[in-house]
Amino acid sequence: MTFTLQDWHNRYTQQASWTSEVRSYLLAKLDLLASDRVLEVGSGTGVITRELAEKTNTITFGVDNDFTKLIFAKNYDSNSGFACGNGFQLPFVDNQFTLVCCHYYLLWINDQKAAIAEMARVARNDGYVMLFAEPDHAARIDHPEMFIPYGRIQTDTLVKQGIDPIAGRKIGSMLTACGVQDVEMGQLQWQLDKPDFSSALAEWNVTAEDLRAILSPEQIKIYLDYEKKSWEESTRVRIIPTFYAMGKVKK
Repeated sequence: MTFTLQDWHNRYTQQASWTSEVRSYLLAKLDLLASDRVLEVGSGTGVITRELAEKTNTITFGVDNDFTKLIFAKNYDSNSGFACGNGFQLPFVDNQFTLVCCHYYLLWINDQKAAIAEMARVARNDGYVMLFAEPDHAARIDHPEMFIPYGRIQTDTLVKQGIDPIAGRKIGSMLTACGVQDVEMGQLQWQLDKPDFSSALAEWNVTAEDLRAILSPEQIKIYLDYEKKSWEESTRVRIIPTFYAMGKVKK
């Protein structure tokens, strides 16, 4: 299965639904004005920028290095501005934004400190950098036990695709290392709720795609059958600890 733009958008929308509460919690700490400028780095198809534009009533921007996703984003979120750019050389001058944020972004970056430093560069004095969600795949928990090997295979596959499996646990210390002050860091809560079937199916399909490079179609079918059975019995535990952090920029 090759992901279409709509598939990616659906995936980003699903991820955003997991982290909605923490975004509300962090944004409530700021007294944003309509004249404030907000930037999301790694904005993808515009899921988070649209939410920011609607909830904060600020001037919102997104930057991504995938032009096709930016075209999708502009159609999906007509209220925000978008630019195609590199996270290590953001196409903005210094001191432009009251808030610079990202979401499931740093795990894909090979020099995370440089990326955070660049976010801080374009933030204003007394502005903020917010890392809404970064997962820690190395600390993944799977239950029942038969799912543990599948979890390890999926993590190994993601590492081969380029992720940092311990990105989540490092984000607070990386903000501090970049000179960001008053750093707050926490972990998203998890509870055993049975998701609706369509959400569960979407997650299984993503996992199956990650496993495809290692397992045969027959082995993947066995995995999916067990996933459905555990979903029906509400016994499945799959926890990938996910962290958030924020801090103030002082210049």
